[in-house]
Amino acid sequence: MTTENKKKIDEYWTERALQQEQNAQIVADRYMAQIGQSLADYKHQLVSEIEKFYARYAVDNKMTHAEAKQYLTDKERIEFKHLTLERFREMALNPDTPTPLLDALSYRHRISRKEALLAEIERLTAELYGKPDGIHDKVTEALSDVYIKGKIHQAKNLAHFGIIEKPILGVDAVKHKMASNWSGKTFSTNVWGHDAVVYKSISDTINKGLTGGWSIDRMARALSERTGVAYHRADTLVRTETTFYNNLATLDTIKELGGDHYEIVAVLDSRTSEICRLENHEVHSVKEYEPGRTAPPFHVRCRSTIRPAVKSDKPSPYFNILQNDGSVKLATEQRSLDEIFAGWEREGEAVKEKLFAKDGEKENVEKSKGNIKKFDFVPLTEDNIGDKERILNISKRLKAVSEEYEKETGKNILELFANKKMTDRSKPYDDEKSKFIRFLYKRVGYDRKPNILNDNDIVGLETIYRGVSDSESGEISSKTLKDNFSKGKLDLSGRAKSAHGRGIYFGSRFIAERYANKGTNPLLIKAFYDPSDFKFLTDELYKKEKHTWLKILDDDNELYEYYHFLMSQIGINDSNADVFAVLHGYDGYKAIHNDGLYTVVYNRSKLGVLKDD
Repeated sequence: MTTENKKKIDEYWTERALQQEQNAQIVADRYMAQIGQSLADYKHQLVSEIEKFYARYAVDNKMTHAEAKQYLTDKERIEFKHLTLERFREMALNPDTPTPLLDALSYRHRISRKEALLAEIERLTAELYGKPDGIHDKVTEALSDVYIKGKIHQAKNLAHFGIIEKPILGVDAVKHKMASNWSGKTFSTNVWGHDAVVYKSISDTINKGLTGGWSIDRMARALSERTGVAYHRADTLVRTETTFYNNLATLDTIKELGGDHYEIVAVLDSRTSEICRLENHEVHSVKEYEPGRTAPPFHVRCRSTIRPAVKSDKPSPYFNILQNDGSVKLATEQRSLDEIFAGWEREGEAVKEKLFAKDGEKENVEKSKGNIKKFDFVPLTEDNIGDKERILNISKRLKAVSEEYEKETGKNILELFANKKMTDRSKPYDDEKSKFIRFLYKRVGYDRKPNILNDNDIVGLETIYRGVSDSESGEISSKTLKDNFSKGKLDLSGRAKSAHGRGIYFGSRFIAERYANKGTNPLLIKAFYDPSDFKFLTDELYKKEKHTWLKILDDDNELYEYYHFLMSQIGINDSNADVFAVLHGYDGYKAIHNDGLYTVVYNRSKLGVLKDD
């Protein structure tokens, strides 16, 4: 290899290493933006709780410590226990291990106003970190993304020289990497340490404010500062761990391809630390790899990275490229390479989706006592239509969630249905049916926001459309409806338009445009779903089940009244197919009307939307 060519190849690997580090930080930027929004929402929740607390107990917008320490009345304590302790038990990440505060409140009869407030704050903090798409999930997904993209980046580097080696990726492999330990703690432990730190910081601020007799405005400002500190801590963790996982991807590739050395590459600018300047271009054996000593990160927010190096005559792709005496010609990236790269990237996205949209989601659901378990569901088939065992199991499931709902709201859905108070045409988006459906969807995670996709992500996905326009009253604009769908609250069909239950109604582009154009300011919502992963209840099966059900109505079983609810509807415009479908584990409903095929979506979390749409 000529000196010029060797220099060219050496520069190539260095530039690619720096580019990989930059790409990793771009991934971190994207997820930190999401975490920042979560913390902003959390701050608003804190301020809201403080405002409610002051409105209830403060005098002249101020609260003394003595007033805060007064015990709740019997009525307040009952209300608090129902609305807060129970919810806390449901929402806490590990409900089998109560926090000290929750534990104390559970076994003490008398609870002070301050303790009640702090319990609610603790619950909100547990939610912030532990709920689906909470900070723990976001950090895990971010670092998985960094690792997967790092492996693909290294494979592309080799392909540039004509060495096509598919990156080794897999759900189990990535899960194993997420348990890596470099600083004495796994990153997961580090993340979970943050929730305790954040809660202590917030509770200390509240205690200080109550002791000092702070006004509500001063308390709100102080809490805002604390959440700002929480963001900085999360950012420090994510940036440091991003460097670790980015370099781990490179190290694993080197080892998988028989390489035995790596070279440290520092990002040289005004921010570069002294230790990174000293370590720049140092070469180490892979056996010596030790983050913090012989490999980055050398310190928090470290940006140094590594590249393959050769210091022995051990054969490997890297040896052939970096040490071969013959001329190594850089390959031109033709379309064939682009296609190969696209396949690798699709595989990486598929691994991430399985890791989080499926396994991760199921794991979170199982951890939450308040959620209906999303496993062991028996779908409705031609073979089990009218099957009594399945019907009884579904009835038991509905009974359980109905009792949960009654415990939280004081409303019995069977009584409401029997007395024709379940639906209300005058307030179709806020009647009892809407409230129960939102409760159910939240319990199973169906109200979670859709996934944000890029153009490459939608290959192989089905496209559906929803037409929206300004409401007749003018209270809700088409833009609000569109924004809510992708990143806001779950808007469901109302009483007059829900022949297949309260869901999100989609159709072809033609159907959606025609519907939207009936109103003012028409807009289209475009969504995508994976047909291999989206479970639909069909009109045909549901109608057969209803017909068969009529034949066993004479059986004397009290559970059948719950199934009767599932099979019933009010007129032709409002059925309980939504509840029936969810309890059977379906994500949506396929129905044929005179003007075409309709897709009714119950599970918004299974949909995707384009990033810039």
